[in-house]
Amino acid sequence: GEPPPWLCDEQVRVGIKGMLQLDQCDEEDAWLWREIMALRVWFGEEWQLSREVIERAESAVNKYHLQLHQDKLVHLCATWDKHLPSFGPEKKALLPPWSPSQRLLSQCRTEAHVAACGEDRHYRVDNDEDEEDEYDEGSGSEEEDFKTLDAMERADIYRHDEQDNY
Repeated sequence: GEPPPWLCDEQVRVGIKGMLQLDQCDEEDAWLWREIMALRVWFGEEWQLSREVIERAESAVNKYHLQLHQDKLVHLCATWDKHLPSFGPEKKALLPPWSPSQRLLSQCRTEAHVAACGEDRHYRVDNDEDEEDEYDEGSGSEEEDFKTLDAMERADIYRHDEQDNY
């Protein structure tokens, strides 16, 4: 008899290789989908936990450091949101929500390209976002002002180093 087509027909062998590659791509697509789901679930839990902990923070120092952590989460989410593949609108509807609002993500992306100028930037979730912190003109000495300026300069350097690492 005649040998099977997979043995003697080059086009059949090419077709078999193509089918195997397609199967591998489908497996990879399913794996990526599971990883993105896990990532978004983890991030949603982390985001919710950070919001709850900030609400319960008793000292201003703790609240500040927790807000810094939350700022890093917003930056991380903005980075992931930009670079993760899109699976189309039908699959995207199945994904759990990221949690930070699009406004916070947009603010993060915008501020990544703007000099800090010494002000604190928190991607605040609370309702007091429009209120500016009051500054008491006569609150400190010149030495305290220089210490504050030094601290702000170090913070700006740190922010630039952090952004370079992403």
